[in-house]
Amino acid sequence: MKRYFYCYIILCSMLGTMMLSCTGKKQNTDDSRHTVAEEQQVRDSSILVRLVSVRDDSIDVTYLDNRQNKTFCYGRAQMEGKVKGGLSTGDTLSILPNSQTQHVDAVINVSELVGKWFYDQAQHRGFQFGHGGALSSINMQNVSFRNWFVRNGELVIHYVDVQQVARNGQQYWIDNSSIERLDKDELVLRFRDTLYHCRHLQAPVKFRFGSK
Repeated sequence: MKRYFYCYIILCSMLGTMMLSCTGKKQNTDDSRHTVAEEQQVRDSSILVRLVSVRDDSIDVTYLDNRQNKTFCYGRAQMEGKVKGGLSTGDTLSILPNSQTQHVDAVINVSELVGKWFYDQAQHRGFQFGHGGALSSINMQNVSFRNWFVRNGELVIHYVDVQQVARNGQQYWIDNSSIERLDKDELVLRFRDTLYHCRHLQAPVKFRFGSK
């Protein structure tokens, strides 16, 4: 009888340890997030430019802030998968120039990113990226957005976790998101450790009969 009793005690202890371990992991996951108020100041070397021309593995660009013209090599960044989006003349790009060479370490086509992207066509749910960092959710559950920006070649999103608003009040959280794929029709975005496969909103074709 004593042997069964001791086995029962040992089993209860093991179950208790496992529950504490799982709880600890969840807390560590939650604690890894940071609010905008806690965000540390980081120097951003990203630059907004207008693409003037593409020549072999080089791009000619004009800085939007001072109208300076420069040429960069993008071949290495493309090989490393750091060029997000197409390279169409006239598009606005966010580039991360290498301070020691005439290369860019990352490119994001902002012109292609801006717009409405839907990962759930049936429920009409998705993201709307606007100019100047504007960002809004489209019928998304449990999240709303403050803004987006590119910092050192990476996409950063500030958002509100709606589920926590009732408990802690409204706080803006930081997500170091990543663009896995981007072109004019498709956006694959990693946000809060979830991969969203989005399609660009296609404007309906309007037919007009006759003339006024």
